[in-house]
Amino acid sequence: MKTFLLSFLLFLISAGSQAQVPYILEKEFKDCLKRSFSEKDFLQFYHILDSLESVPVDFSAFKAYKVYSTSISNLLHSVNYYQKGIAYRLLASLKDASYNALLLERMKTEDNKFLRTLNAGSVMKLMPKQTTITFDFLVDCEDFATHPLIGTYLAMDEKSIIKTAYARVHDRRLKAKVFALQILARFDPDPKVDELIAEALKDWDVSIKGYAVVALGVHRSGNYKSFLAPYVKEAQLREVIIETLEKSSVAEDLVFAEQLKHRR
Repeated sequence: MKTFLLSFLLFLISAGSQAQVPYILEKEFKDCLKRSFSEKDFLQFYHILDSLESVPVDFSAFKAYKVYSTSISNLLHSVNYYQKGIAYRLLASLKDASYNALLLERMKTEDNKFLRTLNAGSVMKLMPKQTTITFDFLVDCEDFATHPLIGTYLAMDEKSIIKTAYARVHDRRLKAKVFALQILARFDPDPKVDELIAEALKDWDVSIKGYAVVALGVHRSGNYKSFLAPYVKEAQLREVIIETLEKSSVAEDLVFAEQLKHRR
């Protein structure tokens, strides 16, 4: 059934029948109002929304449909967490900002990991300047390094991302300071980021100091030797230092990398 619906939906879009899309949404939405709404039903609706978002079709007008506007609140407060989960996803997909305050409140109170992730994803898409609360959500996740919302976070408002990173680069949480420095290295060309990287190389625990070396390589295209030479004696850093030097566009860095390889 799911395969048929997805194929039919994509056929309608490719055929220029975008007017039919809301009818498919209405059918799926009515199904999600049933008490028996299950994981299988959730995944079907979720994949349909994925398909809609993967093509240039605006279906946000569905939020004005009576069946949606009179029922979405019930889904958001449902004890069936698949209903609540699809509600979070729908708000983002339909660009419905009506419940932004509730979504922000749920960032603090939602205790189910599955629902917290869906809610956080909606906040990132609907409120692109809410980068601090979503930054903290990510770094506090056990699976932070592979979290599916990292890319979504990095697509939020750039100025807000940078502001949050400066506020968190000296955080007591190791993951927070690492993530903050990586963000600044990637998004802020200001030379003062070099100073923060130098400070991290000097002061950070050796277990995370390698991330500062990586940040240096992201922030500038060369002239690494003066930054990295004092740390080549730290065995845990030697390989990442060599890798960073080898990516440089400066001859002095490349020569230094060769010298370090010969000392292995």
